Amino acid sequence: MRFDLLSQAISEKTGAVIATSIFGHPVDLDALDCFRQAHPNIPILQDCAHSFFAQHSNGQFVHKNGLCAFYGLNISKIMTSIFGGMVTTDDADFSERVREERQGLLKPTGFIFSIKRSLYLIAVLIAFYPAIYRLVNRLERSGALNRFTKYYNKKIIDWPKNGFGWPAGIQARIGFIQCHRYQNIVDHRRKIANIYDRELQDMPNIVLPPREKGATYSHYVLQTERAEEIEDYMLKKGIQLGRLIDYEVPDMPVYQDASYYGNRFSRGLPDRVINLPVYWGVTPKDALAIVENIKLCVSE
Repeated sequence: MRFDLLSQAISEKTGAVIATSIFGHPVDLDALDCFRQAHPNIPILQDCAHSFFAQHSNGQFVHKNGLCAFYGLNISKIMTSIFGGMVTTDDADFSERVREERQGLLKPTGFIFSIKRSLYLIAVLIAFYPAIYRLVNRLERSGALNRFTKYYNKKIIDWPKNGFGWPAGIQARIGFIQCHRYQNIVDHRRKIANIYDRELQDMPNIVLPPREKGATYSHYVLQTERAEEIEDYMLKKGIQLGRLIDYEVPDMPVYQDASYYGNRFSRGLPDRVINLPVYWGVTPKDALAIVENIKLCVSE
């Protein structure tokens, strides 16, 4: 996050600043503290969707530096309750206000809703089973699964149709289990990320993500001019790499009238970024095999 650009962007109309720790890399809390001292009346909201308990180099937790922090808990996040999210805060008044708003917004959900959530979880577990995933991948690439995998529309800002329903009981149970497993989940992600750091550090034409002890690695993101080539090569080897986040906000039609600052460096990133898997199912042996195949691809 560019705090020099943030200082240019604020005005008397600024209601809040959302500080985002992208891909689990902690936002610069030293720069944030300087901004907060200069503008004490502008609330700071921490976007921790990628960065549960991420720590800055000074040891501070990102989520503690602001009025509140919010988190995504859908099936692709570091922790999950199948769908949904949560907000944390140390401000009692703000907490009460959020609860009041939630009480007025959310509608009761019934047994059928809970069954649908359970079936969705089962379907995801089946879909990612190795013996079945090749078929799922073909369907995804053909566009047959767009209804389930395309989660945003570049032309509109909308909200999920069921976004105002109370979470089902199974979501709470899954969430509690994930809370107990959290440290093991993040330790594993850091272990796999360390393997990639070590094995790819001298690769030409590949830019590795920052090496930060306190990062939580929701994604391990490389930059390379050969991203698409590497992705196709790996797919032929039975390994799918991610291409998220593969959009640039200023070029989305729905944001055409918004103001932007800086040199638009991000415009070139969607075609250059590629994600290596760090989730629980990736073993150190898998990570080394991924690295070896990337090296073979780049050397050809």
